[in-house]
Amino acid sequence: MNYLIAFYLEFFVVTLLMPFAIKAAYRMGIVDLPGYRKVHSNPIPRIGGVVIAISVLLVFCFISSKSLFLYVFMVSGSLIVIAGLIDDCVCLNYRYKFIAQAVASCFFVVASGMHIPFLETLFGFEGPLSVYADIFITSVFIIGAINIINLSDGLDALASGLAIISFFVIIFIAYESQRSDILSIAILMISSMLAFMRFNVFPAQIFMGDTGSQFIGFTLGACIVVLSCTNNFTVLNIGIIPFLLGIPFLDTLNVIYLRLLERKNPFLPDKNHIHHKLVAMHLTQYQAVGCMYVAHFVLLGFGLAMRGLEPLFIIFIYILFAFLSLFGLNRINFSGVLNFFSKIHHLSVFQIRIGQSSITLSRYSISRFFWHLFFAFLSCYYVFFSATMTTIDVSLLSVFVVVLLLSLFLCIVCKYDYIVFYKIMFYFFNMVILIYSNDHYLFEMNNGLISISLIDVFIISIFFLYFVCISLTSEKVPVNSIDFLMLIGLFLLIFVSAYESSMLYFLQMLLRFVLMSFFINLIFSRFERNMKYVTVLMIYLFFVFIVKAIAA
Repeated sequence: MNYLIAFYLEFFVVTLLMPFAIKAAYRMGIVDLPGYRKVHSNPIPRIGGVVIAISVLLVFCFISSKSLFLYVFMVSGSLIVIAGLIDDCVCLNYRYKFIAQAVASCFFVVASGMHIPFLETLFGFEGPLSVYADIFITSVFIIGAINIINLSDGLDALASGLAIISFFVIIFIAYESQRSDILSIAILMISSMLAFMRFNVFPAQIFMGDTGSQFIGFTLGACIVVLSCTNNFTVLNIGIIPFLLGIPFLDTLNVIYLRLLERKNPFLPDKNHIHHKLVAMHLTQYQAVGCMYVAHFVLLGFGLAMRGLEPLFIIFIYILFAFLSLFGLNRINFSGVLNFFSKIHHLSVFQIRIGQSSITLSRYSISRFFWHLFFAFLSCYYVFFSATMTTIDVSLLSVFVVVLLLSLFLCIVCKYDYIVFYKIMFYFFNMVILIYSNDHYLFEMNNGLISISLIDVFIISIFFLYFVCISLTSEKVPVNSIDFLMLIGLFLLIFVSAYESSMLYFLQMLLRFVLMSFFINLIFSRFERNMKYVTVLMIYLFFVFIVKAIAA
């Protein structure tokens, strides 16, 4: 099954189910109550992770070929989900949670027959005892990954965003190692978490709860274990495993160290996490989450850059980096830079001096001009990609029409706002374009030189103008967490295009993911106020689809 279709299907399923999960959680009382270490002041549903986990398991079972790995992952993942759901409902003691995690992790390692060859690779130990020791260490590693992600879930959209960045790297490694099963899981995880983030960005409507954070951690750990068993040393050097866990791993080391230093139970919660310290420095939630995203992305980049070196040397570099990071954290001061951007954001009038005269422009007029320019470039993008579309499959078009009619029926019967119908139409229009348009690779390499085409200019201009527009907006929170992820995805795309230009399928898939993430955020965050532009674009795309369908 096409990976892009799986991505869009997973996103659509999670987006549809999440509102029902929110209502069900309120009715059943499965909510996270405010507390001294909580950043929210009202009860928030905490079963978003149930939707993520169940949708990923079901869609993965549907699209994946039957194999031992599929069955083992389904069973062990289900154990994690059941234990997490019980914890979200009745707040299990950490001992019982640990037992459930240990059972699921050990079952996955033993039943799949996969383990990370730590002792053999790092120290050259071989034999049955070495294998048994590696099985034990691998099980402990998966348990650690579960709790590392669980501990990082402290701010809205933090754990899910960090995991999305890690799973993008997993996609990169899985593509190189030709592991289609891991590639599918990573794509589904990214899609489901991206859909969840729509409801989890500050102020959050729902939390993922322990079900979500533990399932994400387990899946990330399981993917790393499988990729480390690939018979290609340069694909996943086990020395970069700490880098793949990134900032959450550093945060866990920091928290455990401080709790032990204060002679406290390392399993009890507190406010010593890195994200808590960033908020204590008077950063907003968005700024703190954005800083964590960037640091995580940089750390993963360092890990990938060093994957050709000796594992022990990489681990030594990581330990040195961790030591410097943890002990230098309290000396970081973001106030100067953040105050500068804050002043720019709160300016209502900009004055430009030309010789003796001056021009005064309001924030609203500048923002309006850039939104006009943004949609002009966006129209050029649609014209280019729709022109390169291959003939549309009539069966897919039929499904598209059925979904539109069903959504229109629900809007009429359930008295939903018709903006929901518009959003579904816009989502499917973009999905069809990105599936059926010809392949395009941003910043293609020709004879060692970067080649920039006209469509490259359009795409980069769209992103640039978008960020200018949201920076100039008068909204209280101009940039959300999905915007940060989109920007990181764009940098990742440029980086991979420059250094791994041979990975053509991965590049065109990554470009489509970034573009779809952009349109998703445009749909949910800034759709209503630009309805006239969107209506014109949808009318144009509707006629294009009709012509393509007739041609079929």
